[in-house]
Amino acid sequence: SRGSIEDSSELDGSNCVLNDLDLKVKSVARVAQKQCQCIGHRCEKLRVKKVGEGKYNIAGRNVFVRLLKGRHMMVRVGGGWDTLEHFLQRHDPCQARVMSRPSTPASSGKSARPYSALQSYDAHTPSHTPHSLAR
Repeated sequence: SRGSIEDSSELDGSNCVLNDLDLKVKSVARVAQKQCQCIGHRCEKLRVKKVGEGKYNIAGRNVFVRLLKGRHMMVRVGGGWDTLEHFLQRHDPCQARVMSRPSTPASSGKSARPYSALQSYDAHTPSHTPHSLAR
């Protein structure tokens, strides 16, 4: 059934026919929403919307979800598979950590050129001038 479900709580709608996968996705999404620290009674950032059979839009990303051995929900990620729980942890906008690089200390009079492997190679390679080849 192709449904237009706004978020996991709307999977309870009476006009929707829910299969086993829908119920499990709803349950995991509800647990992820409870872990959210957003102000308010529920997180609006982690939305789960069913877009097709086994296809969901989770936090703005379209994903393909399959049930493995009747209990493990697996999400297609790139060329492999990840559990739905792990996928939600990694892609939940509320749990994402902002990481920045520490600033590099100011150089002491040296130019701030990027290092080149060719510079190192050229420095250690003997130069061949016409004199040395003529001997």
